[in-house]
Amino acid sequence: MGSPRSGVHLPISQSRILVNNGRHTRDQLVGALQRADWDAVLQTHLTSATLHRMSWLHAHAALGGIINITSIFVQNGAAGQANYAASKAGLIGLTMAIAREEARATLPATPLPPFHRNRHDGGPC
Repeated sequence: MGSPRSGVHLPISQSRILVNNGRHTRDQLVGALQRADWDAVLQTHLTSATLHRMSWLHAHAALGGIINITSIFVQNGAAGQANYAASKAGLIGLTMAIAREEARATLPATPLPPFHRNRHDGGPC
């Protein structure tokens, strides 16, 4: 189901579109990055998207679609956000693989980078 903060309001069996939109960072320069920080960010963005996809697909067969929110930092990079950029890049690869796997079932899967202002520095997220 998800917490109120996650934005999931319906039981997974009743939803028609799965949107994965994690925004979890543990900013640190690569030289000072702790393994726990790396794991936490990848867990939030990549592992959770995979687990949600598996649960959702079992409930829906070929109905609906999947949207995974990525980040423009995948292409542009940002100091201190190697773990975040890597997790979002992995999410793009995961989404493209799902799109190819599920193309026969006409299940659309789309990676979508947001274009809005970041609350920290006013730049894109």
